[in-house]
Amino acid sequence: MPVFFGLGYDRAMKITRKFLILFLAVLFFPALGIHQGVVQYTRHVMQSNIISQNESITELIVKRLSTEIGGVVLQLQLVAGVPDETRPQLDVMYERAKLAISNSTIIHSIYYLDADKNMVFEAPFHPEGRGVKYDYPKFDHVRWSYTYVVTGLVTNPQGEGAITVAIPVFYEDRRLQGLLVAELSRNYLSNILRSTSVTRGGFSFLVDGEGRVIASTDEADWGSDFSQEPIVRRLQRGDSGSIRESYRGQPSLMTYQTMRENWGLAVGVPEDVAFAPVKTLSQALTYSYLGFFGLIVVLILFTSRTLLLPILRLTHFVRQFRGDSVPKPLPPSMMKQRDEI
Repeated sequence: MPVFFGLGYDRAMKITRKFLILFLAVLFFPALGIHQGVVQYTRHVMQSNIISQNESITELIVKRLSTEIGGVVLQLQLVAGVPDETRPQLDVMYERAKLAISNSTIIHSIYYLDADKNMVFEAPFHPEGRGVKYDYPKFDHVRWSYTYVVTGLVTNPQGEGAITVAIPVFYEDRRLQGLLVAELSRNYLSNILRSTSVTRGGFSFLVDGEGRVIASTDEADWGSDFSQEPIVRRLQRGDSGSIRESYRGQPSLMTYQTMRENWGLAVGVPEDVAFAPVKTLSQALTYSYLGFFGLIVVLILFTSRTLLLPILRLTHFVRQFRGDSVPKPLPPSMMKQRDEI
């Protein structure tokens, strides 16, 4: 009898292995392919959506910044006064400058440079100026163009980095009287970026033509040299678009756009943040498939013991029965079963 049971058990295990191999071929590998297909498709859709959102945010920021700079130029023109005057009224200009600063969230300070580059006043705290001569980097550009200019990061009279907007001051004779220069609040510019990026777990930054950071969602970046970043090199070439690029060692989805002020804007989301929902979906599908496949394996093993083994034992008994001249009774274990077998 031990041989009898051993032969049946061995045959059952062989059939069970065949079922498991068939299960792997018919269900497991196709399901694995479907799993990968679903994850990759979801990732592609999310990537397209993120790029589209980045592009919309970039356009929104560019328009917002252009509006803000246009507002600064208008404020400076109001401070300068009307062109039909014959000479600058310094005390009036100073009061107008203080009023403009108090009504503006982007203007940090306003100072007036005469035609010899002497600082005449600096609002809001120095109505008599500092008695210094300041070689404003864009002075000659404004002198000859007679239009406003927006700078990148320059050194102000206090030796600090600043972003400025300057307009020429001239009256009836069209002779340059001086320049009105407004320093912009870098914190305010950065807040514009934070309001659209941080809530999505992303980042954004503004750079000037030399790749120096004007404003950023991370205050530690202010003044940093990003000129070696691949995305900044594209901005310095005047390009705009979207790209999958590494930023600070993190693969990210980024949109970049060059602005008319020779500034460059980059908006991005790290891939580990962007595709976190895809990772969660992949894990959920994996656990579901593993549970489903585990259940099928258990059913196959259970079926091999409860169905295949009795049938194989009966088949073995019948073969012995046909070969013997004297009939043998069924084994006791088979006699106790109350089923179809």
